[in-house]
Amino acid sequence: MVRSSPLVATIAVAAMSLTGACADPLSPPDAGVADAGSLDTGVADAETPDAEAQDAEAQDAGTLDTGPSDAGTPDSGPADSGAPLINIPGPVLGVYPAQGPNWNDYVVNDGPTLLTGSDTACTGTEASDHTGCLHAGELRAVDIPGRTSCSGLSLEDALGVFEWRCDDSNGTARALSTGFAPGRRLSDLIDLQAAPPVWRANQVLVSDGVASGASPLARWWSNPVEVAHQGGSLSVAGTIYVATSTPAAAFSIDADGVGLVVQVGLPSQVTAADRRFIWVEGDMQGGSSALHFSAVIFSTLRGVRAQQAQGSGLLLEGSSHNRLINIDSVANGAHGISLVQGRGNLLSGIRVSRNSRSGLHLSGARHSSIFDVTASNNGGTGLSVTLGNGTRATNVLATGNASVGIGFYQSSRSTLFNAVAAHSASGANLHLARGSNHTLMNIVATNGGSSGVRFGQDFASEASSLNHIINAAVVHNRDRGLLLLYSSRNLFTGRLEVGDNNGVNCWVGLGTNPGLADQTCDSAADLSTEVTLQNAFAGLVQVDDPVNGSDVMGYAASAAFEDLTRFAYPTRAWVRDAPPPFPGPGHTGRCSGGCRIADFATSAADTGIAGTPALRGVLADPDDPDPVPDGDDFAYQLWAVSNADDCALIPGAEWQPQVCTAPGITTEQACQQARETWSVGLCGSAFLLHAFERMHDGEGNENTLCESNETCIFTPNIGRDQGLGALVDAGPFTPGTLSGIRLLRYAQQR
Repeated sequence: MVRSSPLVATIAVAAMSLTGACADPLSPPDAGVADAGSLDTGVADAETPDAEAQDAEAQDAGTLDTGPSDAGTPDSGPADSGAPLINIPGPVLGVYPAQGPNWNDYVVNDGPTLLTGSDTACTGTEASDHTGCLHAGELRAVDIPGRTSCSGLSLEDALGVFEWRCDDSNGTARALSTGFAPGRRLSDLIDLQAAPPVWRANQVLVSDGVASGASPLARWWSNPVEVAHQGGSLSVAGTIYVATSTPAAAFSIDADGVGLVVQVGLPSQVTAADRRFIWVEGDMQGGSSALHFSAVIFSTLRGVRAQQAQGSGLLLEGSSHNRLINIDSVANGAHGISLVQGRGNLLSGIRVSRNSRSGLHLSGARHSSIFDVTASNNGGTGLSVTLGNGTRATNVLATGNASVGIGFYQSSRSTLFNAVAAHSASGANLHLARGSNHTLMNIVATNGGSSGVRFGQDFASEASSLNHIINAAVVHNRDRGLLLLYSSRNLFTGRLEVGDNNGVNCWVGLGTNPGLADQTCDSAADLSTEVTLQNAFAGLVQVDDPVNGSDVMGYAASAAFEDLTRFAYPTRAWVRDAPPPFPGPGHTGRCSGGCRIADFATSAADTGIAGTPALRGVLADPDDPDPVPDGDDFAYQLWAVSNADDCALIPGAEWQPQVCTAPGITTEQACQQARETWSVGLCGSAFLLHAFERMHDGEGNENTLCESNETCIFTPNIGRDQGLGALVDAGPFTPGTLSGIRLLRYAQQR
């Protein structure tokens, strides 16, 4: 049931008084002060019917608790006609009105913040990552005259489509949209039932708890909207094409600035080559790849579901600076999603399951930001990164994959934060080989058919060295817990938890100063042995998942069930059904019939270390009894570039920072004593421990690391789960080497 919004309830009559909404010829049925929870767009949510349960932005970026207003859920109930009014004459324009008035307009990100650039159009040749050019179509603004301060103001739009913030830096309060609200997308802005489809009218709603007002009801973009039921060439630049009724179609995007909305349930295929500034959403099915991009740049895939392709569900070759948000790719003949070459792409809210090869596969794709991934029951590796230097992966669950859970091969200087790798059938849960200088933080590797964590392979040339491991639980694996071959000069800090690994907890050999002692597991980390995780997770689900369409009391008897990726919580996935305990040996391997939903959220019953928690709530300030880290609780990550110009292309990076080539060393004297190199030809970033960047908030550089002058989320747990619900202040942040950080935490732990 949709909750009502007191903000819209008090504004409804005011809006009509200011805009004439009752008789506005622009307004299709229910296009005014609408019930955003029941918008009839004809296009269902490809990620999940319950956006708050599954959507990457809702769960991982979080919803900041700003008070009583419930943005995004307008109320159609009665209004208080006596409420005072806030005059908002409008109109609502683009934040970048000169070069960004329409959908698929992109502007150069050259300002001190994402919303304060110079209003310069992008050409598509900009060298950066996905934030080098901003999708200006999502960025709207309107002044609130007579208000000099944002204090006490609540903002939303009548359709409940966008996230909003208020800015009063120029002396007048101004409402600014920063992007889509969780679960929303382009199809929510178009009336797909109209003939022909048209942009839906919208308005900004403002309240201070007493007075309220609304901008004029209007359509905010002028791109033409065209029906393309039969597929074919989409060749008119700037046009938004929609397909809602044909049973099958193949689309070729043959112009820049094109948008395509395909209704859920239509088995379409989409191709594009040498294009820029395009937008695609909807269902894709079949073909050699359901979606194939070649040399596509600065474009967006949002709310795409790809399935049953002969090859990879989504294949992006030589494509850079793109955003892939809320993507499901299942039951394809090769990889779920494959990125070959290219650089600087963002992948957020990714669900890949039961693909014949790897779930998410990166080969030669460098400096990718990967955020909120579930890779389950794939025929190869869950998350596979090959020749992918500088990859940043945060909030990852890889379970039940036939080979390795998470693998980095021939890749150097990457990060993996907040990850669970479990139930891999034949390979290590987490495997690093032929690459160096990785940082792993808050990692769980459990119940694998082989080793829990493996550095290196069979030969010295395949070693992985100079890695920094911060907080790891490696427990219940069938072979060795941690296996280090030819691995040298690693650093283990924070917590290291091992136990019940059938071979031995730590097997270390053939390296120099590996950072971990053979057999005993001694290192610079705080060591706990005889650890169990069999009560550390929420575990096997014995009731109906309210979102998943295939389970009966958490169970599915046949391998042919269809709902592989939608769950009430992002910490859930299908596993092999077996009796407790969980995790247990019966759950290892791919689920291929007789499957049960498992929940990898941390449990309040976690007593895995001699009656105290192993995962839940075990992380705080590394040096002080304070509940959160401070500005001197940081580490450095080096990036795989060799000159200042290339370093400048990596968001948040600094050329020749005060950093050592060896992990964990932060002073020149200690670096020299270790006979390492200090700040010569190095590119690095300083990031806060036990935190990650709040994504999709219109702030920061969207690289998932928590750096100075960003809003970040505190991570109290080891593993994928860091809480849920509203975001609240985590406590005062004390600046140090890092400064200007606002640290939030989730209000709830399940």
